[in-house]
Amino acid sequence: MTPSTAFFPHALPNESAGSVMLRLSQAHTELPSSFFYMMGYRNTLIHNVVRDATAGKRTILREFADFNNWEISDHTKYAALSRKGEQWMAFKNPKLCVDCAKEGFLPETHDYHLITCCTKHKRRLLTHCSHCPPVSG
Repeated sequence: MTPSTAFFPHALPNESAGSVMLRLSQAHTELPSSFFYMMGYRNTLIHNVVRDATAGKRTILREFADFNNWEISDHTKYAALSRKGEQWMAFKNPKLCVDCAKEGFLPETHDYHLITCCTKHKRRLLTHCSHCPPVSG
């Protein structure tokens, strides 16, 4: 039986699976790893959860969010499914646009290593807070 949560986000078309996870954990005021641990999932590697959700696989993230109407590009699914998907996709070190984050939506395009600027806001994508050191994967 899956524990219930106070907030059950609906994945939006072209939204990054990492964005869904961040909205879920933020609503519960927990880091993603702490949220899953609290829900009974020990030893969860967050980047694997995001990669598997992006690839369309059944993951623990799908137990806590609605992916029924989620649409993601075939290119993104293919890259996530490929054996060398980590060469194309930034699952361990996600990037975000500050303006997109304020809007509550991080598009799947931000997950690609080759994308360095937000296509909507024309801002450089951040990998860490300007006050914090970069996280190494």
